[in-house]
Formats: sequence, C-alpha cells, structure tokens
Amino acid sequence: MKQQKSSFSWFFQKLKRKFSGNTYCVYIACNKEKSKLITGYTASIYQELERWSRGDYNAVDFAGKKIQCTCLLYYKAFSGKRRALTKAHEISKWTMEKKINFIKEKNPEWQFLNEQLLKLT
Repeated sequence: MKQQKSSFSWFFQKLKRKFSGNTYCVYIACNKEKSKLITGYTASIYQELERWSRGDYNAVDFAGKKIQCTCLLYYKAFSGKRRALTKAHEISKWTMEKKINFIKEKNPEWQFLNEQLLKLT
C-alpha cells in the first residue's frame, strides 16, 4: 500500500509541473459515503479543492436532496479547454457502472485524493 501512495504522489508532482498555471481538467468526485458520483470540469483543480475544503461549494441537487460531492476520486489535466470539456461531456454520458469500473481501474482503493493534491500547492 505504501508503494501506491508514493505513486499517487509522484503522479501529482508530475501533473503539477506539466500543467502549472492555468489548468483545464476533468474530475470525478463522490460524497463521503461513496454512493453518488459527479463529473466536473474546472479551470483550476487546486482552487476547486480549496473551495471544497473551506465548505464553499455548490451542492448537487439529486432527486430533491442536496448531495455534497467533494471527495476527489479521479482527475486528469488537459492542455486545452476544448479537450477537457469534451472529455467531461463524454464521461457525463457514461452509465454509473461504466464510471465505477473506470474509477476502479484508475484508483482501485477509491482513495480520496483531495489532501494529496492540496499538499502539492
């Protein structure tokens, strides 16, 4: 397990160096119970995570309930806004099962990646 944590850290260090400044990215986040998933797009994942950590976020309206999906499960940076937006729309159209399988492939233990990414700022 230690090896996996260090590989996440290495991964985030590499992304931070490669996409410093204005970053366009796609993310998948969930609520703390891991029962709801959202796909999002942002110009700065770091600012998004900082907002979430302060409790400043837009809760997702899900069947009349406000769901706080602030636990980052997947993140990918893009060098272009159009490419990121296209990927976000693509993932949004996936079935829940396909999203779950995708997350299991990229983040098998469903670790919340918020803290690891914020430590790099």
